[in-house]
Amino acid sequence: MRILTLLVFMALASTARAEWIFNYAANAQKSAAGACPINDIDDTAQQFCFYASCEGGGPLRFEATTSKIPVLQGATEFDIRVIVDNQIATTLEFVRFGQTHHYNAPLEQYQLRALEMLRNGRRAELQVVIGRSAPVLRMDLSLRGSGRAIGQALAACPMPDFAARDLQRRITADPAKHAGAPLLKECTEVGGTMTVEPGYAEWTDIDGVGGPDVRVNWGAAVCDAAPRMYCGTAGCTHSLYVAQPDGMYRRVFTDNMHGFQTEGPGIVRIHFHGSYCGRVGAEACSKRYRMGPVKLEEIP
Repeated sequence: MRILTLLVFMALASTARAEWIFNYAANAQKSAAGACPINDIDDTAQQFCFYASCEGGGPLRFEATTSKIPVLQGATEFDIRVIVDNQIATTLEFVRFGQTHHYNAPLEQYQLRALEMLRNGRRAELQVVIGRSAPVLRMDLSLRGSGRAIGQALAACPMPDFAARDLQRRITADPAKHAGAPLLKECTEVGGTMTVEPGYAEWTDIDGVGGPDVRVNWGAAVCDAAPRMYCGTAGCTHSLYVAQPDGMYRRVFTDNMHGFQTEGPGIVRIHFHGSYCGRVGAEACSKRYRMGPVKLEEIP
């Protein structure tokens, strides 16, 4: 299976670097539409290829393969800013999988517009960002043939189940760790050290059925490089997690707020900065929510 998968990429990489093509390997159930903005295998063995692909009945995703690119040697993850016709389309978060030089980035629902920009644009730039200290790798990417190739990939690959994925990402056994992981990453990226202060994660009753639910105050995760990163006049960012029957927790809310109160089973009132209600910041503002199947849903 892995050899057949590699054959798909070899077929794509062997074509002219400027042309997007679509390739399908039936035995590997591998479909890929892409191009190689760096394709110097004969002289330097350097190569970077960019795809929209799917495999084994899985959903459409973004994929990248690399060879002998100095700044990517040993990288386990990196971001790619995609700029199409001088407009920022999206940022993709790639993580290495399986083979050393293969990386995947999930297609998010909000990135469907970026996919259409790649289909209909004339030229793109890929900016590979590895970390604060590494140089940004910039690559020009022609979009010649991308409309047809990506269209074929869309026909061959199922779309992700965005709703199911969103729910899955909200579920955790450890709300403090779940909320804190991206905070720690952001602090590290700006060269800081994060300290968790008292009041970061507290037991509470959010949905009015006895809990124990968890409120996570991002403001109590202090990054010494940016101490007020998650707090301002709108209050601090908070995440609210409600207990599930199976002992897990579901994140139902994340935003800046001044506080909240439970008004009965399944009903929550959240207090915001005045601008959330179209008022002056200091003016009172609160909104009522009902507990939905996935997250808090505002009551009109």
